[in-house]
Amino acid sequence: MRIARAVAERYAAHPAVAMWHIHNEYGCHNDACYCDTSAAAFRTWLRARYGDDLDALNHAWGTTFWSQWYYDWDQILPPRATAAPANPTQQLDWRRFCSDELLSLCTAEREVLRRAAPDIPATTNFLVLRTIDALDYWRWAPRLDILSNDHYLMSDDPEAEIDIALNGDLMRSLAGGPWFLMEHSTGAVNWQPVNRAKRPGEMRRNALAHVAHGADGIAFFQWRAAKAGAEQWHSAMLPHAGTDSQIWRMSSNWGWT
Repeated sequence: MRIARAVAERYAAHPAVAMWHIHNEYGCHNDACYCDTSAAAFRTWLRARYGDDLDALNHAWGTTFWSQWYYDWDQILPPRATAAPANPTQQLDWRRFCSDELLSLCTAEREVLRRAAPDIPATTNFLVLRTIDALDYWRWAPRLDILSNDHYLMSDDPEAEIDIALNGDLMRSLAGGPWFLMEHSTGAVNWQPVNRAKRPGEMRRNALAHVAHGADGIAFFQWRAAKAGAEQWHSAMLPHAGTDSQIWRMSSNWGWT
């Protein structure tokens, strides 16, 4: 919150700021915390969800199976590692809790930015088919001014065009209209088991396919290839080869520079 406030105070009046980007890919790595502090917060969330009725929770979770019945709220823990399969309803409520906690953080930062610059819209980038089981995007969508998505095709997917269609249609459903493609790649990525360059025309096909499914803004990650770090081999509009490269010519010829 302090960081968001400092950024807003410094840049809110800058004429180049058109939109705030809050955080990045919430829930992408299923980065849940199972510590005792999170366990206490989970119990607070459960008490609100079940009306402070422990019998209602036991009934909903089916805790008579395998003698999991809870007699006190303090007995409830997050679904940590177990020697046998975990209770699926406990896991479901845990995912709902994690989604709500992240949403509360996103909303709080949005309010900080809104107070500093009430006329500048804000978004955060979804990953609709990668984190659909981690975040409840239908609860998130109304909290944002503009909906945006990141989309990276799996290079070994023989039906990648179906993946584009599913992502685009889901985003259009969430947005109730146009949405913004914040990230997709010009070529290879660095994080898939197989990282291949895109075939001729594939970048254009992918971008136009997103437009056909409701996107009214197309952006790429990243602009200039990183010289070092974890994503130094992730493709960019301006690659390591510079302007004398196929990716640069493809991007500049289509007016994406």
